[in-house]
Amino acid sequence: MPIYYCRVVDARGRTSAFVREAATEEVLIRELNKEDVFPLEVRQAGEAEPKAVRGRRFSRGAVIEFTETISVLLTSG
Repeated sequence: MPIYYCRVVDARGRTSAFVREAATEEVLIRELNKEDVFPLEVRQAGEAEPKAVRGRRFSRGAVIEFTETISVLLTSG
C-alpha cells in the first residue's frame, strides 16, 4: 500500500504532520475525518516538496490606493 504524508489541523486549531499507509488518498481522507482532524495537505510520501511561492511585495501606498479604488468601484456598483 502507498504511504502518504499528511498535515492536519484539529478542532482546537493545532496542526500536526505524520506519515500513514492507506489504500488510496480518498480512504485516508475518510479515516482522518473519522478521527476529527481536517486535512490541510495529503500527498504520497516521496513526492517532491511543493516549492514555496514567493509573492511580489507592494508598497504600503500601492496597497492603500488599490483598496480605495476597489472600494469606490464596489460602492458604485
